[in-house]
Formats: sequence, C-alpha cells, structure tokens
Amino acid sequence: MRYLVVLTGVLASIAVAGPSSDMIVTPAEALTYVVEYPDQQSSPGIAVVRGDPAKTPVSMLIRMKKSALPMHSHSADYEAVVVKGTMKHWAKGEDDATAPRLGPGSWWYQPGKQVHTDACLDDECVIYVHNTGVLDTIPDD
Repeated sequence: MRYLVVLTGVLASIAVAGPSSDMIVTPAEALTYVVEYPDQQSSPGIAVVRGDPAKTPVSMLIRMKKSALPMHSHSADYEAVVVKGTMKHWAKGEDDATAPRLGPGSWWYQPGKQVHTDACLDDECVIYVHNTGVLDTIPDD
C-alpha cells in the first residue's frame, strides 16, 4: 500500500516555488513544520523549503523526536544531511545495533524503493533532505 505524504493536503499548501533566478533565504525560526502523521505522537515534522511534494523534487528539513520510524521506502532517491542530533539509518535486513551513529554533518544517500528506517537517538534531531521526485512514504508490510 502506498501513502503519499501530501494526502493530508497540508504539505501541498506550503510548497515553495521551483527553479528561479531569485535567491531564497529563510531563517530557521521562520520555517513552518507540518506533522507528517497527525495520528502518531512521535511523527516527524516536515518543513518544505523548495519544491512541491506532490509534483516536483523537494528540499526539506525533517524534525524528529527521540524514536525509530517503522520500516518504509520511497519511490524516489534522496540524500540527507544531519543538522542536529544523532541519527541512525539502516536498510531492511541490517542490524540497527551495527548501524553507524550519524552526528551533525553526516550524510547518506537512499535509493528509491529500498526498504529502510531511521532513528533519532537524542531528544530532537533535524535532517536536511533533498528528494529527487514526488514525496511519498510506502510502509513495509
């Protein structure tokens, strides 16, 4: 089963303009984080900084509380950089105990359609993500 993150309609309403010759500068305190799954207490918050999650590649910041997400995948590839906190990122079949601890400045590339998960090991983590296509989350059944 596939769940598009934009099904709530909220993320689509905060899409930021696509390619432009204008510079875009947004202070951290001006970012608007939208809860990805309102029915889940530990749901990540997403602040779209460029693109339209329903239509185009998108750049965003994701803020997580201390927790691990369920295994899932995405249709498109993405790259992520840890901005705050300590994260772990691993693929299905790998052991989270051996996944490296990823502090600020750490980077990973996630191919689309590969089942994986993430965990925030601190009270709060923030990652910058550039997704190469439409933003979706596909639970691993």
